[in-house]
Amino acid sequence: MTKVGSAELSFLFLPSHLEDVNISYEAKQKLNGATTMFITYDPEDRFVRAIAEAEYDISTLSFNAFKIDSILSYTKESEYKRPVVTCDMDNDFPALYFRTGNTTGIYADGNCVVLEGVSENSFYVLRDRLLYQLAGIME
Repeated sequence: MTKVGSAELSFLFLPSHLEDVNISYEAKQKLNGATTMFITYDPEDRFVRAIAEAEYDISTLSFNAFKIDSILSYTKESEYKRPVVTCDMDNDFPALYFRTGNTTGIYADGNCVVLEGVSENSFYVLRDRLLYQLAGIME
């Protein structure tokens, strides 16, 4: 457990294990000073379980530690009736977009901060890397 303000954050990885996971400058700028953010992903992504766990942790911990509200959404309509948020939408708040891709990293695309992973485990890595960034533990 790591104490941030009055909140305690739990991590799966040490910062030294995440040094190779890049967060682009543009992504950092989108997150800087955010008080609200969307968290979005494709409800049919093949790693949906790991993404949903990372989404839950980030939304809960970012509110408790950093007072950032999260609006949970999907990138397309689903039976769960969440709002649809994509990177090409002009929203008032940045969107964290979890997606499966060819690399593991965090970068900006449109209105999104994309958390792209190649495996189920990579989404837990991305969760920790983002939380360390928000806490100011890693740059």
